Amino acid sequence: MKVDRIIADVQDSEVELAEQLRLLAEHHAADQDLYHMGHTQARHCIERVERIEPFLDRYHADPVEADPDKPSGLLDSVRRKASQLVGHAEMSGLVALQDLRSTYVYAQLNEINWQMFIQTLEAVRDHELLDVATECHERAEMVARWLRTRLKVSTAQVYATS
Repeated sequence: MKVDRIIADVQDSEVELAEQLRLLAEHHAADQDLYHMGHTQARHCIERVERIEPFLDRYHADPVEADPDKPSGLLDSVRRKASQLVGHAEMSGLVALQDLRSTYVYAQLNEINWQMFIQTLEAVRDHELLDVATECHERAEMVARWLRTRLKVSTAQVYATS
Protein backbone atom coordinates (compact mmCIF):
# COMPACT_ATOMS: atom_id res chain seq x y z
CA MET A 1 0.00 0.00 0.00
CA LYS A 2 1.06 3.54 -0.73
CA VAL A 3 -1.36 5.35 1.55
CA ASP A 4 1.54 7.25 3.11
CA ARG A 5 2.07 9.04 -0.21
CA ILE A 6 -1.44 10.43 -0.43
CA ILE A 7 -1.25 11.40 3.25
CA ALA A 8 1.94 13.34 2.46
CA ASP A 9 0.21 15.03 -0.49
CA VAL A 10 -2.74 16.06 1.69
CA GLN A 11 -0.49 17.36 4.44
CA ASP A 12 1.74 19.25 2.01
CA SER A 13 -1.16 20.86 0.16
CA GLU A 14 -2.78 21.96 3.44
CA VAL A 15 0.47 23.51 4.69
CA GLU A 16 1.09 25.21 1.34
CA LEU A 17 -2.48 26.53 1.22
CA ALA A 18 -2.10 27.84 4.77
CA GLU A 19 1.03 29.71 3.71
CA GLN A 20 -0.69 31.14 0.62
CA LEU A 21 -3.67 32.25 2.70
CA ARG A 22 -1.35 33.98 5.18
CA LEU A 23 0.44 35.75 2.33
CA LEU A 24 -2.88 36.82 0.83
CA ALA A 25 -4.00 38.15 4.21
CA GLU A 26 -0.80 40.06 4.87
CA HIS A 27 -0.46 41.39 1.34
CA HIS A 28 -4.00 42.79 1.45
CA ALA A 29 -4.20 43.84 5.09
CA ALA A 30 -6.23 46.93 4.17
CA ASP A 31 -9.08 44.62 3.17
CA GLN A 32 -10.38 43.47 6.54
CA ASP A 33 -12.24 40.47 5.14
CA LEU A 34 -9.19 39.16 3.29
CA TYR A 35 -6.97 39.83 6.27
CA HIS A 36 -9.09 38.17 8.94
CA MET A 37 -10.60 35.37 6.87
CA GLY A 38 -7.22 34.61 5.29
CA HIS A 39 -5.65 34.08 8.69
CA THR A 40 -8.66 32.16 9.99
CA GLN A 41 -8.68 29.85 6.97
CA ALA A 42 -4.91 29.32 7.31
CA ARG A 43 -5.42 28.15 10.91
CA HIS A 44 -8.15 25.79 9.72
CA CYS A 45 -5.72 24.27 7.22
CA ILE A 46 -3.29 23.46 10.01
CA GLU A 47 -6.13 22.06 12.13
CA ARG A 48 -6.98 19.64 9.31
CA VAL A 49 -3.36 18.47 9.23
CA GLU A 50 -3.56 17.92 12.98
CA ARG A 51 -6.80 15.93 12.62
CA ILE A 52 -5.03 13.18 10.65
CA GLU A 53 -1.89 13.06 12.80
CA PRO A 54 -3.23 10.29 15.09
CA PHE A 55 -3.45 8.01 12.04
CA LEU A 56 0.06 8.53 10.66
CA ASP A 57 1.63 5.53 12.40
CA ARG A 58 -1.04 3.26 10.93
CA TYR A 59 0.34 3.95 7.44
CA HIS A 60 3.97 4.69 8.36
CA ALA A 61 3.50 8.29 7.25
CA ASP A 62 5.68 11.14 8.42
CA PRO A 63 4.29 14.21 10.13
CA VAL A 64 4.84 17.60 8.56
CA GLU A 65 5.91 20.74 10.32
CA ALA A 66 2.91 23.00 10.48
CA ASP A 67 2.85 26.22 12.45
CA PRO A 68 -0.73 27.49 12.87
CA ASP A 69 0.31 30.99 13.84
CA LYS A 70 3.50 31.44 11.88
CA PRO A 71 4.73 34.87 12.87
CA SER A 72 4.98 37.51 10.21
CA GLY A 73 8.48 38.60 9.36
CA LEU A 74 9.79 42.08 8.70
CA LEU A 75 8.93 41.78 5.00
CA ASP A 76 5.33 40.88 5.83
CA SER A 77 5.09 43.90 8.15
CA VAL A 78 6.34 46.15 5.35
CA ARG A 79 3.84 44.59 2.93
CA ARG A 80 1.00 45.10 5.39
CA LYS A 81 1.91 48.75 5.89
CA ALA A 82 2.21 49.29 2.13
CA SER A 83 -1.17 47.63 1.67
CA GLN A 84 -2.71 50.00 4.19
CA LEU A 85 -1.14 53.01 2.48
CA VAL A 86 -2.27 51.97 -0.99
CA GLY A 87 -5.70 50.95 0.26
CA HIS A 88 -8.26 50.56 -2.47
CA ALA A 89 -6.32 52.07 -5.35
CA GLU A 90 -7.09 50.75 -8.82
CA MET A 91 -3.82 48.83 -9.07
CA SER A 92 -4.33 47.16 -5.69
CA GLY A 93 -7.63 45.74 -6.97
CA LEU A 94 -5.86 44.10 -9.90
CA VAL A 95 -3.15 42.74 -7.62
CA ALA A 96 -5.79 41.39 -5.23
CA LEU A 97 -7.51 39.60 -8.11
CA GLN A 98 -4.26 37.97 -9.16
CA ASP A 99 -3.50 36.92 -5.59
CA LEU A 100 -7.02 35.57 -5.08
CA ARG A 101 -6.78 33.62 -8.32
CA SER A 102 -3.45 32.03 -7.48
CA THR A 103 -4.59 31.17 -3.94
CA TYR A 104 -7.75 29.64 -5.40
CA VAL A 105 -5.58 27.30 -7.50
CA TYR A 106 -3.87 26.11 -4.30
CA ALA A 107 -7.29 25.59 -2.70
CA GLN A 108 -8.45 23.50 -5.67
CA LEU A 109 -5.32 21.34 -5.53
CA ASN A 110 -5.89 20.86 -1.82
CA GLU A 111 -9.53 19.88 -2.36
CA ILE A 112 -8.67 17.30 -5.03
CA ASN A 113 -5.98 15.81 -2.79
CA TRP A 114 -8.60 15.30 -0.08
CA GLN A 115 -10.89 13.68 -2.65
CA MET A 116 -8.11 11.31 -3.72
CA PHE A 117 -7.43 10.53 -0.05
CA ILE A 118 -11.10 9.69 0.48
CA GLN A 119 -11.07 7.35 -2.53
CA THR A 120 -7.95 5.65 -1.16
CA LEU A 121 -9.50 5.22 2.29
CA GLU A 122 -12.63 3.71 0.77
CA ALA A 123 -10.45 1.24 -1.12
CA VAL A 124 -8.52 0.18 2.00
CA ARG A 125 -11.71 0.22 4.07
CA ASP A 126 -10.41 2.49 6.83
CA HIS A 127 -13.77 3.81 8.00
CA GLU A 128 -12.40 5.62 11.05
CA LEU A 129 -9.97 7.77 9.05
CA LEU A 130 -12.51 8.04 6.23
CA ASP A 131 -14.91 9.84 8.57
CA VAL A 132 -12.19 12.33 9.51
CA ALA A 133 -11.11 12.80 5.89
CA THR A 134 -14.67 13.35 4.71
CA GLU A 135 -15.22 16.09 7.26
CA CYS A 136 -11.86 17.68 6.43
CA HIS A 137 -12.68 17.53 2.71
CA GLU A 138 -15.95 19.37 3.29
CA ARG A 139 -14.13 22.09 5.21
CA ALA A 140 -11.44 22.31 2.53
CA GLU A 141 -14.16 22.85 -0.07
CA MET A 142 -15.40 25.80 1.98
CA VAL A 143 -12.05 27.55 1.52
CA ALA A 144 -12.33 27.24 -2.25
CA ARG A 145 -15.94 28.48 -2.17
CA TRP A 146 -14.94 31.52 -0.09
CA LEU A 147 -12.11 32.35 -2.50
CA ARG A 148 -14.35 31.85 -5.53
CA THR A 149 -16.96 34.18 -4.04
CA ARG A 150 -14.32 36.81 -3.31
CA LEU A 151 -13.06 36.47 -6.89
CA LYS A 152 -16.55 37.01 -8.29
CA VAL A 153 -17.23 40.06 -6.16
CA SER A 154 -13.79 41.57 -6.67
CA THR A 155 -13.83 40.97 -10.42
CA ALA A 156 -17.04 42.95 -10.77
CA GLN A 157 -15.70 45.74 -8.60
CA VAL A 158 -12.35 45.99 -10.38
CA TYR A 159 -13.37 45.61 -14.01
CA ALA A 160 -16.87 47.09 -14.08
CA THR A 161 -16.21 50.33 -12.22
CA SER A 162 -14.58 53.42 -13.61
